Amino acid sequence: MMKQVKKWSSRVSLTLFCMGMAYVVTHIRDFPEVAHIDSTGSALLNLLIKVLQ
Repeated sequence: MMKQVKKWSSRVSLTLFCMGMAYVVTHIRDFPEVAHIDSTGSALLNLLIKVLQ
C-alpha cells in the first residue's frame, strides 16, 4: 500500500512540475524581468537565476 502511495505521489509531483514549466515556457514574455530578452532559453535561464537569488 505504501509503495503505491509513494508511486502516485511521485507521479502527481512530476505532473505538477511539468505543468508549471509548460506554463512558464508558454508565458515567458509576460514576466517583466525577462520580457526584453529575445531568446527563450536565455530568458528561462535569467528567470531561474532571479528566482534563486
